[in-house]
Amino acid sequence: MLAILDRPLMRLGAYGAFGLVVFFVALGLTFPDEQIKDIVTVQLEKQLGGKYAVEVSDLNLWWFTGVSLHNVSIAERVDPTEEPGANAEDEGEAPPGTGPLKVTVPRVAGRLAMARSLIGLAPAIEFEVEFGGGVVEGYVQIGRDSRDIYVAMDRLDLRKTVALTAFTGMPFFGEMSGEIELEMHPQQPTITAGSIKLSGDKLTVGPATIETDKFPPITYLEIPQTNFGTLEVELAVADSDVEADADEPARPSAARGRRQMKINTFNWSGRDIRGDMWGAFKLASRVDQTSADVQMRMQLDEAFVKKNNLGALLNVSEIRKGKNRDWFGLRLYGTLKNIRFKGAPAAAAGPTAEQSEPGSDEP
Repeated sequence: MLAILDRPLMRLGAYGAFGLVVFFVALGLTFPDEQIKDIVTVQLEKQLGGKYAVEVSDLNLWWFTGVSLHNVSIAERVDPTEEPGANAEDEGEAPPGTGPLKVTVPRVAGRLAMARSLIGLAPAIEFEVEFGGGVVEGYVQIGRDSRDIYVAMDRLDLRKTVALTAFTGMPFFGEMSGEIELEMHPQQPTITAGSIKLSGDKLTVGPATIETDKFPPITYLEIPQTNFGTLEVELAVADSDVEADADEPARPSAARGRRQMKINTFNWSGRDIRGDMWGAFKLASRVDQTSADVQMRMQLDEAFVKKNNLGALLNVSEIRKGKNRDWFGLRLYGTLKNIRFKGAPAAAAGPTAEQSEPGSDEP
């Protein structure tokens, strides 16, 4: 049996295999997980602008070229005197979901993808995020001409995705699948091309109480458990003066105008509510500065409205102005940081060629 080692090629292969085994065993035994965990924690807090405290329960090697973080907790930093309950005598008890944000993600992993880096001739990082209800995975490839981002999820169980509930303050139910492919400028945080495709099934939200300033004089909005049913979304990046194609997103062109995320499809249909949305979002270097020029319509089940006493909400001035038969039409405009809406009875009739053009019906 050992005679085979007399051959130089086999002997070199055996030595190489033995060396790799020793290397990986030594790496596992001496891996500085605590030090790396501290470094990762500091960097995550830095990326979040110092507004959140980050804790990592455990850290391990992932596919030898990456690390896996377990039970990553992100908590909003608050002044103890401003926490709910500190001024309970003056302000009364705060409704659920209005306290400091705290989210725990079961697992976050990232690694250098050697094969993808070699094929694409650019560094590529693959990642996986375990949310409890499923895994969101993808990669980021940093090229000389662009940064490519790909994200995919398959039948993500929203009921078990507790981070979503913690972030939004309301429970979600149903399943979500989709793909996001984006191309970004190599030096600037701007999207130059790409598409977003999402689909949902058996979607339900609530019940929850949320704080809002969009429906004066309503300060806290009671959201009943609402069935949205199925959801279909297709968005594509295009230049502002050309039509977007969902199957083949437009490529960047310096001669064209500001890029936009065009809504090709956005509709939902459930037992309690159904509706459509159309228009576009003009992209900016900062997400909160992205501006919307979007119209939508919605129809609520009459029994659902009566059961949950939604008459007060539907009688809000701008919502009432948008009523056209049994549909409500709205126009959304402004930046995402300060989104506004107004009643649009024409939108209640559904999208038309004229209404679908961004820039129509300016406020």
